[in-house]
Amino acid sequence: MLALPTFAGQRLIYDTPAPQPVKAAVAEDGPAFEIGYFYSWAANDIYKDWSPCKEIRTNGVDLTGVYEFNRHHAATLRLAYAFGARSWADGEYEEDGETWGEVARVRMHTFTLMPGYRYTHPLCSHSALYAGVSAGIGNQSTKHRQTEWGGYHFYGHDSGWGFAYSAEAGLRFNLCPCSEFFVAYQFTGNTARNNNNGFKTHRQTTHGVRAGFAFKF
Repeated sequence: MLALPTFAGQRLIYDTPAPQPVKAAVAEDGPAFEIGYFYSWAANDIYKDWSPCKEIRTNGVDLTGVYEFNRHHAATLRLAYAFGARSWADGEYEEDGETWGEVARVRMHTFTLMPGYRYTHPLCSHSALYAGVSAGIGNQSTKHRQTEWGGYHFYGHDSGWGFAYSAEAGLRFNLCPCSEFFVAYQFTGNTARNNNNGFKTHRQTTHGVRAGFAFKF
């Protein structure tokens, strides 16, 4: 008690640690975007008059915006471009002692813009199953060069708009808190039709595989 006056008027100093910055947690919902590549092995058919050509296999890329409402449900908006080409010989006949025929080269370009819905089912903390559907508009254009063996050349170009749709199902794997890798089976279709100097679009439903990376904000 006698020692108490000794501390009178002095300030008490508390040794407390300095506050540390808090790292923002990556939310399970919110915006994200995907960069994808897809390959279709059973693709659009083109036929010239009555003569069909073989399937045109396509390669494509897409940019998809995603808004996740929660860990299961999300809305998507995908812009995609696909390209395919095919060459084949059509017919062979003789005239004045010379062999004639036609060689055709067809290039196909397809653009689609489709909003959609996706459902995700987590398997564990690092992987999940997902499935999605999309529908919107699509444009398909075809360019062709036709060469007769006698030296004649024909060129043509045409395009058309139609209803586009797709469905996919696959797996997603977490690479880090803000990025994922995905791989999926993809089915797509497009009702756009065009008549390119005798070359007509026949079938536009495709089966393929899609893979890419997703990035969360």
